[in-house]
Amino acid sequence: MPDETILRPLVRNMIASQLYNTPAPLRRDKRCCPSAKHQILIVMTERIERDELAGHLRNMADVSFAKNDQEAMNALETCPVQLVISGKSDGDRWLCRYIKSNVRYAHIPFVELIPRDSFAIRLQCLESGVDAWLEKPVSRHILLAQIDNLLVNRARVSEHFTWSKGVEASDISPSGRMDEVLWTRLNQVIVQHLSNTALDIDLLARHLYMSRPTLYRKIAEMSNMSPSEVITLIRLNNAAVLLAAPSPPIGDIARMVGFTTRSGFGKAFLKQY
Repeated sequence: MPDETILRPLVRNMIASQLYNTPAPLRRDKRCCPSAKHQILIVMTERIERDELAGHLRNMADVSFAKNDQEAMNALETCPVQLVISGKSDGDRWLCRYIKSNVRYAHIPFVELIPRDSFAIRLQCLESGVDAWLEKPVSRHILLAQIDNLLVNRARVSEHFTWSKGVEASDISPSGRMDEVLWTRLNQVIVQHLSNTALDIDLLARHLYMSRPTLYRKIAEMSNMSPSEVITLIRLNNAAVLLAAPSPPIGDIARMVGFTTRSGFGKAFLKQY
């Protein structure tokens, strides 16, 4: 199993050679704001700061607010958050560590607003997995450019690794028609149980209320793959997104996506990508 000094550069080089040749989304002005509004969560205790920040983001994002970590966690559960900005006065980085260690949220870029000239806090940001930090008071133009870069790059990563070298959803169909409801639900169940090493066709069949033979046949018809191959592909796609960004150690990522050993994960990843 290659160690992190080999595997992470491998992922980043792969992205550089294949991913970033993809044309960027159309951009509307010099701030590079995409035309579609993003969903951004602001975690701050001070209302004045929240309102000022929301004003900066008004033209590029729909903004929701949380006063503390618990409210932020609730928002992540209920809203399609695409980026988190934290500027809490207590300076605790717990929320970032929680997001980056949770496979459901680890892909979400995290921006920290920090006091000026604070070496210790910069170090804490790096250790907790913050994607970017900006010193207060925040420049509106730098804020918009930083957010745009994070969201565009993350969208490219997601687009590239979703079914990379696998199958396109539009091409998967029994007798020429995509069973979107079943395929979507199948993906949801796999992602929900991604860290479960016992995830198999039997577990999927129970959650999808289908017999094992029927589900096996439907998956083969839709994807030309076996259930175990589909599960492995989705595990690796999620792992690739985690590896392409500041993330936990490779051993932790392997466990997060359901591999029992680093070596098994490494062999499967290198074979796929």
